[in-house]
Amino acid sequence: MLARIVSYHRYTFLEHDLAPPARPVVLAAGLEIAVLAPAQAELITEFNGRAVDSPMTEMFRRDMLAGQVCIAALRDGRVIGCTWLSTKYAYLPGRAYEMGRGWAWGHRTYTHLASRGQGIHQALLIRRNSSLKESGALRCANMTENPVALHNFVKGGCIVTGSCRDVRVLGRWRRLSFTGGVIERIRSRPA
Repeated sequence: MLARIVSYHRYTFLEHDLAPPARPVVLAAGLEIAVLAPAQAELITEFNGRAVDSPMTEMFRRDMLAGQVCIAALRDGRVIGCTWLSTKYAYLPGRAYEMGRGWAWGHRTYTHLASRGQGIHQALLIRRNSSLKESGALRCANMTENPVALHNFVKGGCIVTGSCRDVRVLGRWRRLSFTGGVIERIRSRPA
């Protein structure tokens, strides 16, 4: 009962400098990293364990049509990992922030539990960062609340830049703390 009344989230913010060259990645046999088109939104819905006709498919399709990009790791035509990126807005809990020129926002980075430990997270980050670099981005900011993902982001070259703690009491979210000046940084031009 208490879990319905009170919820808590702690997010860690990270940045990735896109200037250094990406290290090459060797993909396992049968693995493909590709940018999904809006018509393929149902692949992400299936990956999330939902029925293809769920409202989630339309939400993903709308996100893609609004300029977000989904890069997916596919095996036998099925998504086993994905990451999303945006060069327009940073999607933080409860709000979207317009970003300054040169910034990108990476979010929703997942690898299917059965496919973990195969370097898929790193392959997704390398592909995401090379796509961003080609589009003119200089830095990519990320947010995670998953300690394993945090380890993988740092292993992939990201540095921790701040954190945010939110609590929900009786259905209303409140921000307890926000460190690192993340919002101010992503709204300005990267140095």
